[in-house]
Order: sequence, then structure tokens, then C-alpha cells
Amino acid sequence: MNGYMGKVLHVDLSSGRLWDEAVNEDDARAFVGGSGLAARIIYDMIHEDTDPLGPQNPLVFMTGHLWAPQCLQQVATASALFLHLLESGARPTAEVSSALNCASLVMMALLFTGCSSKPVWLSIVEGKPQLHDGSSLWGSDSYAAQQMVRQALATRKPV
Repeated sequence: MNGYMGKVLHVDLSSGRLWDEAVNEDDARAFVGGSGLAARIIYDMIHEDTDPLGPQNPLVFMTGHLWAPQCLQQVATASALFLHLLESGARPTAEVSSALNCASLVMMALLFTGCSSKPVWLSIVEGKPQLHDGSSLWGSDSYAAQQMVRQALATRKPV
């Protein structure tokens, strides 16, 4: 769709439910780029009574509409202070770029809502998203957790 690829993957951490939907073409035309679309998604989901620290406040990871491995990746949510849009852009490392590039062939945005009762982590392998129990990662530093996730994915049997 005119430079946009993939879908929005919804991850409801409260229920563990995962589903995807196509990017809304009208929104894609009206709200250009990752920042614009992320803002629209958040605007549609929050209300003045939304608890900014609660499970209804979405967290959106979005690629831009002309995504390339070294382009900015947007992360957006509603600010806990004023319930206004809070966003950050990052230029991913080569390793993250490669992973996001593969995932973005299927997903343009990851939209997290809810609150899990236990630690979980998300994988997208061959276009198939899956939540995994993250209890064994709890308390690990980021390097150790990253290594454990790599090992878990390497030993995973095809579904």
C-alpha cells in the first residue's frame, strides 16, 4: 500500500491473545510515517479516564512507511504525566535492524495492551507470533536474557 508493508500485530498481555490486522489505508494517507500512525492508534485507544500506568494504555512499536534497515523506529505511548503522546525514535543496531527487517515483512507495528500475570516474551518466527513464558529470564541482565532467548529459539521445534 504505497510504501507501507505488513500489518499491525495486537498483543493483549492480559489474555495472551495475538491477532493482526491490515494498516488502515485512510489513516496511512492522513498520518504519514511511524510517528503519525502511532499517534493515531493511541488517540483511538485512549480516553480522558485512561490510567496512563494501567493496562489500557497502549505501547506501540512502529516502523516508518518507507522503512529501511537504518531508518528510525518509533516507540509511542500516552505519557503518564499528562496523558499526551510520548514517543521516542531510535536508530537500531545492525542486529536489531536485521531482525526488524524480517519481522516487518509481516508486521509494521507491534501494539501491546494489557498486563500479563507473569513475565512473557514475544517471538515472531517465519511470520508467526508467539508469547513465551519469561519466568526463567526474570532477574537476568539484558545480555544473559538475550542469550537465553536465542537458545530457546534455536532449540524450538517447528510447529
